[in-house]
Amino acid sequence: MIKSFVVKMKPVKFEDKGLKNLLSYLVDKKRHKSGIINFKELSDAEKFFNKTFVNIQHYEAKKKFNGLAGRNIKSYADSYIFTIPPEFFDKANDPEKLKKLTLNIIKKFHNQMKKIYEYEKEKLKNKLENATDEKEITKLKKELEKYKNFIGFDTFVKNIFVNIHTNKHIHLNIIIPRIYSMGNGQYFSNRITNRKNFISKIKQQWNLAVLEELNINYEDYKPKTKFHRGYKNQYFKDLINKNNKTLEKIEEKEKEIKELKEIIELKRSEIKKYTSEVLKETKELKEENNRREEIIKAFQLMIRYYKSIANKIQKKEMKGLLKDYNKVKEKIKIIKELTTNQNLIGIAEEVENNINTWQSQSLGY
Repeated sequence: MIKSFVVKMKPVKFEDKGLKNLLSYLVDKKRHKSGIINFKELSDAEKFFNKTFVNIQHYEAKKKFNGLAGRNIKSYADSYIFTIPPEFFDKANDPEKLKKLTLNIIKKFHNQMKKIYEYEKEKLKNKLENATDEKEITKLKKELEKYKNFIGFDTFVKNIFVNIHTNKHIHLNIIIPRIYSMGNGQYFSNRITNRKNFISKIKQQWNLAVLEELNINYEDYKPKTKFHRGYKNQYFKDLINKNNKTLEKIEEKEKEIKELKEIIELKRSEIKKYTSEVLKETKELKEENNRREEIIKAFQLMIRYYKSIANKIQKKEMKGLLKDYNKVKEKIKIIKELTTNQNLIGIAEEVENNINTWQSQSLGY
């Protein structure tokens, strides 16, 4: 006697690429020539992929906007297969019965999720009531925030993917997304369906559902061969073998892209540094050019006023002489402050000495 019919769960790895590959496999009629039973919108692979992808992107964006820590979601969903042994093929191969069985296990699946959700929530509340350490209290409150609302059955059903493969090993496929949109910018993060305790409980629920809808009792089943032991992984092995090389190539390309981005970022940093240095040098050159122009202007004006004073002294004109003296001294001061050229400074000092001598002679001070 076996403990249960085979139920296998695998997280869907490789983010959106892995989910897309899995869905392609599940709906591929060439790979499942014996038949696929679909459930209207629940078997719409494209719609399911788009909704799951968008929900995760919005959830990640909201998390970053709120400054919340944590890694990005790598597994977009959990994939379940519920099997019926080939010995019961004739009894189970009825589309209507299989549809009823599917609805039955979906209800049980959601109910079991809710039980674990409520149990975890209650456990956190009890811990919070007994906590005394401030850090632990803050941590528990933050964790309890994640248990505000549980997804209703209608929301749950509208967000999953379901179909049945009717080969001699009849099996039901259900994909459960990691993130559910609950409207008004609220999201439910599914951290339940990949737990060991949940998988253990759902196996029992599958046994019960098969008994209720097909009248097949797992306790009466005695495998004739050991094939079923390997079968529980065959579905995933087929998928991995088919897409392994493709995924490896994708990872290699992503690695190359990452390296290129790092090189670009490095070059960008170097360009920014170089640009900053060029701008600094340009600014310094511009300032130096302005300083030189100011020196030349001051020198020209000094000479002009100097000549004006010499003419006035020669003609013995006193009008405006003091003003010219002050203007010359002002320009001499500017030249001394702005230049380090000793020739210019020497000329300015010589003019200054002459001016002082002329001023004392002409004005008497």
